[in-house]
Amino acid sequence: MGVSLGSTSGTAAAASGAGAAASGTAAGEPLVELPLPGGGVLGWSLAGAAAVTPVVDGATATYRQVLPGTDLELVARPDGVKETLILASPQAGSAWVFPLAMQG
Repeated sequence: MGVSLGSTSGTAAAASGAGAAASGTAAGEPLVELPLPGGGVLGWSLAGAAAVTPVVDGATATYRQVLPGTDLELVARPDGVKETLILASPQAGSAWVFPLAMQG
């Protein structure tokens, strides 16, 4: 299956072989949700993230200034989602917490 990100009702959605979805903002909800076998869902967020809307370009959603001096890039892949933190300077954070949420 092809991998792409698009915007639907303010939500950035990632279509991949794993069925991943990315959230419309970086704060208050999981950044990514992945369906699990048996109907459950695994999601994760970035603690302290600002409520920024991603810039979506094909399979990539970029949350600019999600934390001070830090951008977050999510790339939909056939096997899930790859996240990358892009640090603008040495003063950007050096520790991050990704809380997990499970349903089902």
